[in-house]
Amino acid sequence: GRTCELFYQQLNTHLFSSRNKLYLGKTKLDVNAAYQNTTLAHFGEPGEYELEMALGTTTYEAKVYLPSDEKSEYIVGVQGMNQQNANSNNRETLLLPNAATNNYSAFGLLQHTFFDKLKLQAGARYDYRTLVSEEAGEATTTGYRPAVEKNFGSFSGSAGATFHFSDELLVRANFASAFRSPNLAELTSNGPHEAIYEVGDGSLVPEKSFEGDFGLHYHNDNLTVDLAGFYNRVANYIYISPTGNDTPEGLPIYQYMQNNSALYGGEAGIHLHPKVVEWLHLEGTFSSVTGIQHNGNFLPFIPANKINMEVRAEKEKLLFLDQAFASVRSTTAFDQNNTAPDETATPGYMLVDVAIGGSIKVKKQSISIIVSANNLFDTKYTDHLSTLKEVGLLNPGRNIALTLKVPFGSRGQFNSGK
Repeated sequence: GRTCELFYQQLNTHLFSSRNKLYLGKTKLDVNAAYQNTTLAHFGEPGEYELEMALGTTTYEAKVYLPSDEKSEYIVGVQGMNQQNANSNNRETLLLPNAATNNYSAFGLLQHTFFDKLKLQAGARYDYRTLVSEEAGEATTTGYRPAVEKNFGSFSGSAGATFHFSDELLVRANFASAFRSPNLAELTSNGPHEAIYEVGDGSLVPEKSFEGDFGLHYHNDNLTVDLAGFYNRVANYIYISPTGNDTPEGLPIYQYMQNNSALYGGEAGIHLHPKVVEWLHLEGTFSSVTGIQHNGNFLPFIPANKINMEVRAEKEKLLFLDQAFASVRSTTAFDQNNTAPDETATPGYMLVDVAIGGSIKVKKQSISIIVSANNLFDTKYTDHLSTLKEVGLLNPGRNIALTLKVPFGSRGQFNSGK
């Protein structure tokens, strides 16, 4: 049947958002705000709550676009977030304690284009965050969470340039320094989370990173090529890692840790659209990232190298279909043998997805129809980022979907000349 009765989650989300633009002479002001409330309930046996919690998040920002010209842009602004996590009805499982997180920031951004070829951009930002959580449980019991009260603050910044050698060729370079404070889960976890047991660390300090990247882009009427590389040095990098130990119930224990680390890699992509076969598109990308700690150990949960390929055929009109298309996509993941201590290697895999579709008209209404199949050959595989690998749960198998899209518009959109 289709009715969920045991071991399932129920999520309810309500969102309200407001976006506004005010024009004050040559100055533009964006004022945006949103509130989102999400409740999560987890059921073990039919009708029995194991976990019940709610997360309320308020975000707001104001950005001022100062007077500029077609070659320049100057922006200053402020942003804020207030978040409240609350557990309900004293359920058996406590995923995270009751807590309040507040974040306030101010930033500035400027960019200018010189002699129509060189664009320079720079920005700076200051963040201040507070995180206060309540004590949960008793100090002598399993799953105890002490109260946490943390204050974090730091500057971040970036500077970059894009140079157009011609209309077809450009290069980009960027240097940035960033800051990230530990979140509630990283500081306070101490209990089962699905198929693992997560342990946080209340003594974690913020990450601070220094990153550089370089990219090259070339395009003409039928060919696009992109190359990019990056190197990111992170002080006090926070990550979750297997410990090699299990709980008495048999759950593998994962611990939040931090170490000075480096992440580096790159991506290469090509898109070929032959003029002699205008309906054909050939695309391919290769991506690679390596994560390593200062002691020489690899970081856990680093994606395997991947190649993505797509062959896509498109026709404006085919029989009774408009904007008809057919595509075949493949994802090839290499073996991931660069593992952290107590982390197991993951064999590679190849997935094939197919899709076919187009639009039909019923009187004056256009309807988009797409039939697709992901993991067409029902390959049994586990991604290296899965925390369910250790308990033998595979990633999704074959999934066949029929998608119908009916775009609606106002009369003014369809009769713009009237």
